[in-house]
Amino acid sequence: MKKMKKLMAALLASAICFSTVVSGTNVTEAASGTWQSDSTGWWYEYSDGSYASSKWEKIGGSWYYFKSNGYMDAGGYRDGCWLNGDGSWDTRYSGGKWASNDTGWWYTDASGWYPTSQWLQIDGNWYYFKDSGYMAANEWIGDYYLDSDGIWSPGKQKYSGAWVNAYKDVINDYETKNNDNNKYYKVRYALIYVDGDDIPELVCCKTGSKVSLYTYYNNKAVCVMDNWAFGAGGNSGYNYGEKTGYVSNGNSDMAGSLHYTTYWKLENGELKKTEYYLCSALFDYKKYGASWSHAEDMDKHYYKILTSSKGKKSDYQEITKEVYDSLSISTPGYISGGQTKDQILSEFN
Repeated sequence: MKKMKKLMAALLASAICFSTVVSGTNVTEAASGTWQSDSTGWWYEYSDGSYASSKWEKIGGSWYYFKSNGYMDAGGYRDGCWLNGDGSWDTRYSGGKWASNDTGWWYTDASGWYPTSQWLQIDGNWYYFKDSGYMAANEWIGDYYLDSDGIWSPGKQKYSGAWVNAYKDVINDYETKNNDNNKYYKVRYALIYVDGDDIPELVCCKTGSKVSLYTYYNNKAVCVMDNWAFGAGGNSGYNYGEKTGYVSNGNSDMAGSLHYTTYWKLENGELKKTEYYLCSALFDYKKYGASWSHAEDMDKHYYKILTSSKGKKSDYQEITKEVYDSLSISTPGYISGGQTKDQILSEFN
């Protein structure tokens, strides 16, 4: 009885797969033509010189799928149907579909089979499934990187060079000193590009609490932000402009009615504060100070504040919004870590 149910399920899945294949397609043989090939693969060329693309075609009694570039797909699942090495649909293996639970994603077919410890091509993308059957994502499998969707990214290469060894030492040291397994503040890492060279900066942080930033200069890792705190007292954290060298920090006072931004520039292994920071307020802070009694004066005023005179209202210089905007520096990237120690070390040769 169990075998009969399994057979019926397989037949049903095969029927569903077949309906997917022939949906919107003439189930008769493809128009007359010939198979052609080159060093990339095979395609089917019609007698008028055009070719099949982004579609299924029935040729010589078998079904084939042709990708958007016209080349025949083979050796994987397409629309839930298994394609043999010669590109033909093998009807014994059908009903392929994705499934998930709280742990992750896996791929299965009508027979209940699922891949383990292997690579599998699905709808033109390559995935790796671990020995548990779950799809790998955001990690390296050997020399191949799988992105957040589990898709192999062929253009991504492992990092190598003297700076890699320097950063490895930093990561191991930071982990030893900071990873106390706190359930609120996780130790995480990231590689970002702040200055203009091709060597990334290293972010080491305790999420939501403090962050350190390292750059590689004069053949060594240099700490330019040493456990800078954020996340309290209106401090929103630190941002950067990719390959511009600029780093910024936003702070708010008086329940958000006063906001000011400080800028630094990363050059020659040093993170130096720029000559000014910007402040915007919902009322005339220069005139009224921190008094809420004039909060009804909601015309926005913008100020340029010299860093050497921070806190002295008499030195605030009022400027227009246009000038304020022109002085603002674009720093859209957020300085934070998302990778564990093992994940970031796996990116290094």
